[in-house]
Order: sequence, then structure tokens, then C-alpha cells
Amino acid sequence: MVSGYLIDFPMLLAFRYGLMRAGGPLRRYLDAGPWGDALAYFLQIQYYRQHSGAEPDTRCLFRGNSLHTPSWYHKFALTVWADTTLWSKPWLPNLVLYTFGIICLLFLSNAAIGGGVVAYVLLALIFLAQVDNSLFDERTIHYLTIQPRLLGLVSLSVHAALFAVMPSQTVAIAGGTLALLLAINTSVFSRQVAYFVLPLAALLSWNIIPVLNLGLATALSLTFNRAEFVESFGAHWRYAVWYFKNFYRTREGGGLSHFVRRTFAPAVRYLPRYLDSVLAVALLGIVAGHADDPFARRAMAMIGAALIVCAATALRKLASLGECWRYISFICWILTPIALVHAVLALHISLLLAYLVASAVLLCNVYRTFRLAGQLGNPNGEIAELLNSAFAGHVARPSVWWSSHFRYASVAVALGFGATTFEIQGTDLSEDLMVSLFARYPYLRCDEEFFATHRVTHLLIAKHEWPVDLYGSMDKIIGACRVLAENSHFVILARPGA
Repeated sequence: MVSGYLIDFPMLLAFRYGLMRAGGPLRRYLDAGPWGDALAYFLQIQYYRQHSGAEPDTRCLFRGNSLHTPSWYHKFALTVWADTTLWSKPWLPNLVLYTFGIICLLFLSNAAIGGGVVAYVLLALIFLAQVDNSLFDERTIHYLTIQPRLLGLVSLSVHAALFAVMPSQTVAIAGGTLALLLAINTSVFSRQVAYFVLPLAALLSWNIIPVLNLGLATALSLTFNRAEFVESFGAHWRYAVWYFKNFYRTREGGGLSHFVRRTFAPAVRYLPRYLDSVLAVALLGIVAGHADDPFARRAMAMIGAALIVCAATALRKLASLGECWRYISFICWILTPIALVHAVLALHISLLLAYLVASAVLLCNVYRTFRLAGQLGNPNGEIAELLNSAFAGHVARPSVWWSSHFRYASVAVALGFGATTFEIQGTDLSEDLMVSLFARYPYLRCDEEFFATHRVTHLLIAKHEWPVDLYGSMDKIIGACRVLAENSHFVILARPGA
């Protein structure tokens, strides 16, 4: 067992770090600073250093019906790292969480796979071959940069594996409750996964522990984190209703392809990447059919519950409940590799064959990461250069930024080049607010009345993303403003009087 740990731990950690730092496009994307949703979380972390969250963040004009206090991910990141570190190394918090996750993987795997070194090496290969550990694109990049997704994934998958392994009922209840307490106070999606999957897992396994853990974690949340927990539940419900009403319709068409697009959510195309969990359930079913194997039964129930919820949310009518593949991702990250190794050993499947298959999948994922990472764009560095050029020697900073799409201007505010922008504070997306601000998400309204209402002083335009169908000619708005800085991709404008 110890020798297996000594081999797997440095191997798993070195792979993660090496993939982030050795891959040129991936390294450049991460080193440019937090972008996309990660930028919104960075601004929230900046704000929560000095505020409780009960009052509005004056930098963010995008506020819904309620304001949220920091999630436990925010508290973790802002307690350990300074803003300058989070900007220059946005991958650092999640690397620490990943390290904790692989420690849990190794400790929880011993009861299910034994102490053989050969089995631990296979475990490491299968774990790394998972898409969430070796194929990073626009979806899975969130597991590397500033985002609460990885914390939700680690805590939920620790609970799932702990239940399947069941070192003792006391440990499964105590440890599982703490894991779920962390999960349901991290993000609304983590909470959604817990409340949808775990009751079903309890039913399939005919074991009350998952529901008991969930009930205890809920009670503890209401005791120690009541304000945030209740407020975010309300926000979650309002967002789900809004998204259900506004999920975009399929374009007109006919035939099989139209039927598929009309019936299933777009995220269904990513499900083949999670076939390892389907394979795990199939092999565990064979194991349970040949012998009395409590681990196989519990693991099959937990993974099977995630697959069932995934199948339901893959339907287009239920797409408002989140990307279907994430239910598998959050529950099975630790459990599926352990289950596969357990099945290989129990069914006496050729270890050489298992090694070859896992290695082939891993190499394929790494190849695709290097290819797809080149498609990831992070404009932070380019925008920062323009900002330095536009405001060199200026004392006054812009008051209110507008950009197309809305997130580009958040870079300016995050770097101190402005007071306010149309960014999302820790809040819910109220329907009225969406209608009042956006012509079509993520593009804000663009007219003089809107600019005057919100006292917009400066504009940041992404030339290649300008939606002519919404805004008309870009030359018209450039001609009505003063150009402060420009390159082939962006232009910074000052409105008359600014």
C-alpha cells in the first residue's frame, strides 16, 4: 500500500502540473490571468476581501434580486492567496484542491483494490485517462482556473467513493456528511447534484446512508450558513425558471438530425467522453452477479444514479437543470477509476490489456489537449497593453465601462482602470434584469439611451465579435466617440464629455 502511494502521488501531481506548464497554449491561457467565468470569480474574491457580501459591489452593475455572501470556495481562495497571486497564477487554488483529491483517491482505494503496486499503477493510469484530468478544452478548463467547480467535484466524489468503500458506517456517515456540507455550500450546481443523485443512489443501493448524510449536511448548513444557504436556494430556483423559459429553440429542419436536436440538449454530444463510467457499471454488474461484493453493489448504485440523472437532463426540456455530463463528472471522478480497477482484478481481466487501453485513452486525451488548447483565447494581456497605452499619464480613470461582449470591460475594472462595469456580482440572474441589460446574451444593449441611463463613459469593442445584426455598423459608434487606443482586435473609446 505505501509503495503504491509513493508511486501514484508524485505521478498524478507531476502529470497535472506538467500538462499545465509544458503545453504552450494551455500555459499561455492560464498565465494571462483569469478569463471568462474565472474573471467574474476573481472580481468577487477582490470584493469579499473587504466586504461581507450583504451590500452591493459598486463595481458591478449586474445585480439580481438578492446578494450572496462568499461561498466556501471564495473563502478558501481569498484566505490563502493575495489578488496579485491569483491573477498571475489562477491555476494555483485548484492545483491545491486537486492535490487533496488525489490524496483521498489513494486512501479510499486501498480497501477496494488491495495493496499491490501493479494495481496502483493501473489506478493512476485510469484516473489520468479520465477526460476531466487529461483533456482540457473550453468546458474542462474550469477545473484548472479560478472556479468552484473542482471543489464541488472533489467533495461530491469523495462522498461517493466513501459510501462505496464503506470503511465503517461511522466513518461513512461522519466523513460523508462533512464532504456534502462542503459540496452544498460551494455552488448551486454542486448542491443540485447532491439533491438529485443521492436519494436515487440510496434507493438503488437500498441504503439510507446517502440520504442521511444529505439530511445532516443540510441541517448543518441551516445552522452555520443559513443566510447564504437560503438566499442561494431562492436564486437557484429563479435562475432555473428563467433558463427553462428562455432556453433557445432549435432551428427549423427535418429528418433524424432535427429530431435529435429537438429532443436532446446540446451538451449530449460530450457524453461519449464519459463512457468509462458506463463501462464501470457494466463490469460491476458482472462482478456482483458472480459473488457477494458489497463494494460492487454500492459503487454500481452510486454511478448508476449519476447516469440516470444525466440521461434525464440530457433531454432538451430539462436542459435548464445543467449540463448533463457534469452529473457524471461530479459524482464519479474518484469512484469510477477505483471501480474499474476493482472489476479488472475481480474478473481476472488481463492487466496488460487494461494498461494498454488506459494508456491509449490517456495519450489520445493529451494529444487533443495540445490541439484544442490552441483554440482557447485569453485577451487579458492584449487588453492590459491597450489600457496602459490609453491611460498612460492620466490621473482620472473611466467611470463606467461598456463592452461587447460584456465581460471584456471586466478586465479593465479588475486591473484598476475603471470604477464600474456590467459584471455579475454574487447574485441571481433575475429575468427583468436580463431583459433590461441585454439585447442578446452576452451582448449588452447598445444605444444612446442605454449609455445615458447607466452613465457609460468608455467603451471597449472587440472588433471580430461585433454583432452587426444587433448593433449595426461598428464604424458609426467609433465615429461618434474618441479613440484612445486601438489594435487589430480591440478599440478603446471615450464617449463625448468623458
